[in-house]
Amino acid sequence: MILASHLTPHITGDSVILSLPRGGTIVAGEIAQLFDLPHGLIIVRKIGAPFDPEIAIGAVTPDGQFIANDKYIEALAIPQDYIEKQIALEYREIRCRLSLFQQNDTLPELRDKSLIVIDDGIATGYTMEAALRWLKTFNPHQICLAVPVGSREALNRLSFWADHIICPYIPDYFTAVGHYYHDFEPVSDAAVQAILSSVHSTKSR
Repeated sequence: MILASHLTPHITGDSVILSLPRGGTIVAGEIAQLFDLPHGLIIVRKIGAPFDPEIAIGAVTPDGQFIANDKYIEALAIPQDYIEKQIALEYREIRCRLSLFQQNDTLPELRDKSLIVIDDGIATGYTMEAALRWLKTFNPHQICLAVPVGSREALNRLSFWADHIICPYIPDYFTAVGHYYHDFEPVSDAAVQAILSSVHSTKSR
């Protein structure tokens, strides 16, 4: 795997793999098994504007924090009651997803660790930014963001939140993550569960 070969110099004895499901977990699962590293999920839920869900006004982290996109909230005059309602809805969804994937109490230790955060690609990067900002609160030794493909603009912005960024392919004119895969079929919950179970069983042997 090309991404794994680029990651090799960044693997240390305290490395932890973290992935954004679902696509990121497929990529991360192979890397976690290759390097025999713990693997956990980071589930972050974007909150869109009331009139256009694709406009990210913020995101909710796994512990319910709201990472605000103040620029859009102020410019679009988003009501506070709308934000609070969406935070509650998305946090419930995060807890449901974590329960489904049996990750409620099994997130690897993050403090003072070298974190390797993996997704299948970066387009706008806002969800990833929220994840990285949340991970910073654990005071990790370092954060390495690793993706197979990404938008140059988004990666430049994310460089503020990551100590290292590994992205083997940065197209001059980025379109969408799926355009750079031969097979970009939707990943099922069952596939994510199988990957996590495989990593956990490997680590327990």
